[in-house]
Amino acid sequence: MCQYPCKVMHPHPAKRPKNVERVIKDLETKIQTSSLKKRKQFCYRSYRYIITISCSITIVIGRGFFLPDITEDLIRRLCKVVPITLHRYRDDTSRAFVRGFVKFLLTRYPEFSVETLTAELANVADQFKKLAVSDNVSHTALCALEWSTIIFKNGWIIQKRLIYDNLCGLLQTQAVFLTCVVAGGDRKTIQKAYDLLNDSWPGDFKGDTACFTMLKLMNQSPCVAVMQAVMIKRHSDKDNDVVSESIGKCLETLIKVFISVKIPPPANVLKACYPTLAEVKLNLFNRLVLPALQKAMLRNPERILETVGLVLAGVNLDLSSCAMEIGSSLITNLHSKDENARLHSAAGCKYLAEKISEPKAIEELLRRTFDVYNGSNGKLTVAEHKMGVLQGAANFSYNNVAAENLPALISKAMTHFIKVLDSEGHEKTLCFTLEMMSFWTSKISEEVPKDLMDIFKKGPSLKSSTPLVKISYIQCMLKTFNLKTMLQASDLIPTLLKSVEKAAAQPIQPNSVSEGLCASLLLIGISKAKLEKENGLSNMWNTVLDMDKQLFVADKFLQNASENMLPYVAELCINLLVEYPNKIGNKIEPLLKAIIHCALYPKAETRLKSLSKVKAISAGSKGTQIKIALLTQLEVLLSNNKISFSKDNSDNNIVSTAHALSGFITTLCSAVGVSAGDAHSLVISAILPCHYPLVFDRTPKLWVKITKYLKLNPKMLVAQRAPELKKKLLDNYKECQTYENSLSTLMSLNPEVILPDLLSKLKQGLQDPRISQITKDDYFTFLTPDGELYDKSVIPGDDSNDEMNLKRESKAYSYKEQLEEMQLRRELAEKKKKKDGKVKFTPKQLEAIKNQTIKEEGIRNKLTELNEVISKSISLVKAAAKGNPVELSLHYKDLLPLILHNLQSPLAAPHLTKLFLELSKTVFPPDMKILGELIGIITIRLCKPQCDLDANWEEEPISRMMVRVLGLIHDKTVPKKTEEKNQKIACLSAPAFSYTFPFVKYSLTSNYAKDHQDFITTGLQFISEHAKVRGNSSGRVQAQSEACLLDIANSVSGNPGCAKATLDEIDVLLSALQSKVDVGRDAALRALLIIVSSLPTFEDDYEYALRLNKRVWISRFDQVHEN
Repeated sequence: MCQYPCKVMHPHPAKRPKNVERVIKDLETKIQTSSLKKRKQFCYRSYRYIITISCSITIVIGRGFFLPDITEDLIRRLCKVVPITLHRYRDDTSRAFVRGFVKFLLTRYPEFSVETLTAELANVADQFKKLAVSDNVSHTALCALEWSTIIFKNGWIIQKRLIYDNLCGLLQTQAVFLTCVVAGGDRKTIQKAYDLLNDSWPGDFKGDTACFTMLKLMNQSPCVAVMQAVMIKRHSDKDNDVVSESIGKCLETLIKVFISVKIPPPANVLKACYPTLAEVKLNLFNRLVLPALQKAMLRNPERILETVGLVLAGVNLDLSSCAMEIGSSLITNLHSKDENARLHSAAGCKYLAEKISEPKAIEELLRRTFDVYNGSNGKLTVAEHKMGVLQGAANFSYNNVAAENLPALISKAMTHFIKVLDSEGHEKTLCFTLEMMSFWTSKISEEVPKDLMDIFKKGPSLKSSTPLVKISYIQCMLKTFNLKTMLQASDLIPTLLKSVEKAAAQPIQPNSVSEGLCASLLLIGISKAKLEKENGLSNMWNTVLDMDKQLFVADKFLQNASENMLPYVAELCINLLVEYPNKIGNKIEPLLKAIIHCALYPKAETRLKSLSKVKAISAGSKGTQIKIALLTQLEVLLSNNKISFSKDNSDNNIVSTAHALSGFITTLCSAVGVSAGDAHSLVISAILPCHYPLVFDRTPKLWVKITKYLKLNPKMLVAQRAPELKKKLLDNYKECQTYENSLSTLMSLNPEVILPDLLSKLKQGLQDPRISQITKDDYFTFLTPDGELYDKSVIPGDDSNDEMNLKRESKAYSYKEQLEEMQLRRELAEKKKKKDGKVKFTPKQLEAIKNQTIKEEGIRNKLTELNEVISKSISLVKAAAKGNPVELSLHYKDLLPLILHNLQSPLAAPHLTKLFLELSKTVFPPDMKILGELIGIITIRLCKPQCDLDANWEEEPISRMMVRVLGLIHDKTVPKKTEEKNQKIACLSAPAFSYTFPFVKYSLTSNYAKDHQDFITTGLQFISEHAKVRGNSSGRVQAQSEACLLDIANSVSGNPGCAKATLDEIDVLLSALQSKVDVGRDAALRALLIIVSSLPTFEDDYEYALRLNKRVWISRFDQVHEN
């Protein structure tokens, strides 16, 4: 059956479209359009699930019958169109069209489609063989691979014979596409490719042996090797016989295409063949793989060394018996002139060691390695070559030798390293030797060898031990001693104390402080192991705990210390916070700041080491408190701009990146097993750092993801911890992007909890009467810099202020021009002072100037406070609109009048005009975006705000623009009399109507409206339509107004589906009962009759009901009998 069945059968099968071949003419060109809409026209017109290529073909297929015109040639031509879309269609929607079309062809015309599509994909595969693989190529190959699996799966369901006939071609194309995918290296893409292949093989498919046979007969290539590995992985668990029969040939292919070649394929392709290597037995490895590796390393070692390491990593064998045969070539290349060869050889030594369990094999490899170091292959004179050999010796520590044999092996390894330390004099090589030796010493679990203890004691005091070498010695000690062996380090206390004392004496020397830092860490470990109250470490504790001097956590040291010291700083701080909180007391801020500095370091390697120390903080209550303290300190540093995200760090701030900041926050909040209460506290502390602009732009849902990771429901969390969140984000709100982002997230999660308090705070700010009382003089005084007078009339001989005041009264004199005039006056005054010299004033004049200065300073302070209130209110509105525009827009009826009222304030107008215009985006759909902007602009112009407007807004006369905009609104919302009754009217939503109503109100009460009744009629028709018109409207303005009022009364009548009138709205009607106009009183009485069910009774509101009855009783004696 077709997956997309036709829903309509054509009633006349004999009726056929003429000349179907003509229909698909130029289809190859049309299908390549970049417009998604046109693709839909070609592929999506008749039925949603029957995907085709041309409009006319869609009609043919959509009618659901076979036509003689649909010939084999036609189907083949349609199949050839499919590959054209491979590189053109990059979006999921377009590719879904093509997948559906391929399924349709396979379902309806399998015999033609399977063969043609397989051949077309083979042509595409030939092109992919010649391409250099990139991310783009890899994803395109995945799309083509998906088509091939659709052919395999759907073709098998319909006709199995077709798949068997085309199996070889399908396998070849799938091998090429799969190789391109794995060469890209993206794990998710690779896994998706494997899933597609596994899902495409039916459960009753019995052609596995045939597949292996066909793959063997194909030209041996990396693609074939990868496909063989996939087949082996599929059968390794359920059919070992098939695997054992095929592994030999598969291994020969792998050797030929990966080892016995001049230029091996990419490493990712070889890693895809690990399933094949995993099935190799030791005898097969010795017979086939080992000779090939040895031959390749002799012929072309620089090119093949990476492949050797990857092959060793892929096998699941104990290679102790052949370790020297492989290791000799690797060790020889550890001092190669080519840097990549040295790195690959060292990596090969590591992979080889992981496959060795015999201690003697490791001993032989170590002996051979240090022989090379000592000159068996020629004296090593270049430091990099020596370090390459030492790196190989260190990597042999990754062995699988049994624990009981490990101490003896470590002791022998130490002997080799100690000889190097005794003979070497080069500082860099000595430091590197100690670092490599620590790879082995970190494995010591029982007793530290005597030779090693001796070198720890005497090494730092040798003449060759520079400050850096001493640091390396202590770092090696830190990695050597653990909880079981820490007591042995007691003999090193005198040496370590000297390092700490030296650091205290030389606090400005980074090397001395670094040495003291490492020594302090080791001494703290010894202190915990000895478990004695007095163990002679009081001087060390005094130095470490002195938070006034901050020896090891000072900003200067953190800036100047080498990057490998930062993880030790983080470890020291975390040790003190976790283990010794009583000794620190309340002075933890320097420690927290130091941890943040280390955890945010830009370089990934250093940062990850520091983060590993942070992860070690337990998930218990004490650990959670430390994490909360870190998040709080991070919030302070971010708000004070103490963290720099640019390379320029002139202020000695912490330098970091957005990625590092996100990683640090995630690490702090990723603990497992946190209690519900601790989890609540943790996510509340993380809300502001998670919404820092750089973090929020990169990961907008980070806070929500963290909340869910800690097994909390974000919406319920907002409700449960509402008081804390409101206090943090509303009561202590700051006008910045971080708070806006945080509040927008809470609004999107639970507006019912947040919005009422937000609106209350907004009304409290915007209803401040002081805002509307600000005069122009007050505003310009606010703009005048501190220490300078705006009103210079108190200064004798300065009459320029009078001229300024005269100009300020002119409407043509804009605010911008006034500011420019003020700046010019200041410059002229400065020049005059320089020319005339210092002016002397009498005591009376000085007193007048002083009083005026105090007065203006008071005005400036008051307006600064009000400006902060206005800015916070605007920021709150933006946050709410960003988080949940729908919920906020439901309150525009109350919010927008406050905004428009404050446009008469010179201080608020410049900001509120922009805000009002931005709010149009929250209520109008995309297709009415331009109309929404026009409504906003004309509303602002009609309000005559006390600020300069965009010159482009005022190019069109206001009356003409008013008529034009109202006409556009009318055309979109009010039906025409000549149109059909069942027409669809695009009425505005309630929020959009609330946004538009001020414009309609100002328009209908304007001077222009008094002389143009048609204009008033247009506006009233708009209001009537949105009040659910139920009758024919009168053509006269007065009658239209009354009809509009009655329609509105119906909408608030309290009947089902209608709102209920508020007391304010009832007051309007009661006031209208006292109107001098007869029709007005009549309309008010009619409206009251409609809303009777909304009127309060004596039980609801006695006082109001009494007043209502009095008004109605008086109306009974109206002079007009009809009333």
